[in-house]
Amino acid sequence: PDREVQMRYWKRVDTDDNIIAVESYSHGFDIEGAIEITKEEYDEFIASLPEPEPIPPTPDEARLTEIVANSPEVITMPEMWEAIRILARIHNIGGE
Repeated sequence: PDREVQMRYWKRVDTDDNIIAVESYSHGFDIEGAIEITKEEYDEFIASLPEPEPIPPTPDEARLTEIVANSPEVITMPEMWEAIRILARIHNIGGE
């Protein structure tokens, strides 16, 4: 039989009672060390978080982006081989 999944929301607090983390789960178990909260409290905490800083590209990712951006229609054979080597390094293909 189908059963509706009920989300439950939790917070963790520091020694000064400041919220340091919120969690949500669809299982019915209590979470050790956490305090159950409402969805509204959960959403409020998530909304208060700052926008994450973008992770800067690695040198390989930056070069690969440059190859593709500078050669939108035609990529030269040397650039193609360089791109393949970069992708192999990024994805650890055929590496040491």
